[in-house]
Amino acid sequence: MASIDRYMTGQGYAKVGGRYQLVLSRSDTQAMVKYVSLPDQKGNGGGVVSVVGGYYVSAGNERQYIDDFSYIRESVRNTCSPLNDSLPSTHEMQALCAELVNIATNLNVDSGERGAIDSQVKTIERLSDQIKGGQYADVSDSVTNRVRGVIASIHDVVISMSTIAGSEKDLIEAFRTNIETAMNKLPGELVKKSSSVITIPGVVAIAKWAVAAISAAAAPSPQTLASVGLDTVEGIYKLFLYLNTKIAAVADGIGDGRDAGALAVNESIMNGEKSVNYALLKAENELAELVNTLGGRIVSSMDHFDLKPEYMKGRANNLEVVDKEQILSVAKGTLPDLAKELRALAGRVLALNFGLVFSRHNGIGRAPNGVAPEFNKLASFVASALDALAQDLEDFAYSLRKFLDALEQNEAESADRLRGAAPFYPGNLPPKRPEQKYPGLPHRGAIG
Repeated sequence: MASIDRYMTGQGYAKVGGRYQLVLSRSDTQAMVKYVSLPDQKGNGGGVVSVVGGYYVSAGNERQYIDDFSYIRESVRNTCSPLNDSLPSTHEMQALCAELVNIATNLNVDSGERGAIDSQVKTIERLSDQIKGGQYADVSDSVTNRVRGVIASIHDVVISMSTIAGSEKDLIEAFRTNIETAMNKLPGELVKKSSSVITIPGVVAIAKWAVAAISAAAAPSPQTLASVGLDTVEGIYKLFLYLNTKIAAVADGIGDGRDAGALAVNESIMNGEKSVNYALLKAENELAELVNTLGGRIVSSMDHFDLKPEYMKGRANNLEVVDKEQILSVAKGTLPDLAKELRALAGRVLALNFGLVFSRHNGIGRAPNGVAPEFNKLASFVASALDALAQDLEDFAYSLRKFLDALEQNEAESADRLRGAAPFYPGNLPPKRPEQKYPGLPHRGAIG
C-alpha cells in the first residue's frame, strides 16, 4: 500500500475521498478529474480508472493502473519475502525465557527466592556437625564446604543464559516493531525526487544485558569477576545507545516509478547499510561477542564449577560420629535425591531448543538462528556441569555408606576383642558354680 501511494504521488495524484484523484483540466464551468480506486489495507486490488467531466478513457489506459499496482505489489512482496512468516514466534520466545527463569529459580541457593534444593543443600552441609575428627571428616568437609558455591556458580551461568535469551527476544521484537514503522513511513508526504527517512528507535537499543558474575563461595574475589563482566556490557550498551540516537535508515535516489517501492524496501528495510535489518545484524553480532566473552570467563574459572571431593585413603581412623542414623539418611536419601534433581535440570537445559525458537530466514539479522550457536555452548556446559555435580554427589553418597559400614565393622571388631578378653570381664562368662563364685568353699559346699 505504501509503495503504491509513493508511485501515485509521483504520478501527480492525491488521495481525496478514499480515491486517488488527478485534476486533468478545469474551465469556468467544469473540471475534468481522473479517479483511480485504492487498494485495500493489505495492498490488494485497486487501480480501476474512472473520469468525471467527459474525458474518454481507452481500454488500455483503463487497465494501466491495475497492472501497475499488481507489479508494484508483487515486487515489494518479493523483496520482503524473508519477512513473511519467518520471524520467531513471540509466544515461543516468551516461553523459552520463562523456562530459563524457572530453571534459575530451582538452582538458587544463594539469596532471594531460593529453590527447593536449598533445603537439601543445608541438610548436606549439616554433615560437618555429625562427622568430626579423623580422615573422613576431611572427606566430608570437601563436599559440605563447596556444594553450595558450585551450585551458585552454575546458577549464575543460567541467569546469564536468561539475559541472553531475553536480549535476543527484545531485538527480534524491536525489529518486528520497527519493520512496521519503517514500512508505514516509506511514502510519508512524498513528492517527486523526495526521499524517505526511517529512524530506528528500538532495533539497536537492546535491553541492558547484565551478565551475572561467575562466582562461588570459594571464589577469591567474585567482585572482580563481576566488574569485568559489567564493564564489558556497559561499553557495548553505550555503543548501542549511540547508534540508536545517531543512525537513521535513508532511502535516497529511488525515485517514484514502479520499482521505487521495492528499492525503498531493499535499502531501508532489508539490505542497505543503514537498513533496519542491518541494525539487527549488528546488534546480534555484538550480543554474540558478549556471549563469547562470558564463555571465556567461565573457562578461566573452572574451579568454581568442580566439587573436587576427596576420597578415603585406606581405612577410616580417629572417628568421631554424633548421629549415625542422620548420616545414613543423608547417604541414602538426600544425596541421591539431589543428584536426581540436578540431572533433571540438566535435561531441561538441553531441551531448550534455543536455535529452533530463534530461527529465521537466511536474510534476517544474524541468520539463521541469531546467537543460538554461542548460547548452545553455554547450555551444553551447564548441562555437563550439573551432570558432573550429580555424579560427584552420588560418589560421595557411596563413600558415605562405605564409611558407615566401616564404622559398624570397627564396632563389631571391638566387640569381638572384648569377647576374646572374657576371663577379665566376669559379666561375659557363663554362670558360675558356687565354688567358683566363692573360692575356698568345698565342692558342693553350701552357704550356711
